[in-house]
Amino acid sequence: MELPILSEDSRLVHILEAHADHLLSQRQVVGGLRGIVENQLVNALPGGRVQAAVIANQLGMSVRTFRRRLTEEGTSFGEILDRLRRRLACRYVEDEHMSLQQATWLLGYSDIAAFSHAFKRWTGASPRRTRESFFSQERETADRTK
Repeated sequence: MELPILSEDSRLVHILEAHADHLLSQRQVVGGLRGIVENQLVNALPGGRVQAAVIANQLGMSVRTFRRRLTEEGTSFGEILDRLRRRLACRYVEDEHMSLQQATWLLGYSDIAAFSHAFKRWTGASPRRTRESFFSQERETADRTK
């Protein structure tokens, strides 16, 4: 661990540090039960087990107590799930290495039509159209900077 890295690239380190700082600044810090529920949901989404009863059980609470505590924080299970899915969906659609089918699965939807319907409700456009628009804007930006 103490040995120097012979292939050290200070320019690459600078780029990676800037990228990491950007990602950390974008990260939303969520506290309380809401944050705990979001963390549980991120793990549960791909398996499709996103019912309030399942999450409450994982947290060692009754469903009634779980819902009451979320209400005390001014939110509900459905709102947390919807916000999390929306945030993740936008990230996934902008990731050129991820197919829409993969995004559908990671968000816990049974089929791409259900994902597309939800995405359109959130953004007003289909995931495919949003992706095409995002990538064409990126290409235009890249062409202008050359």
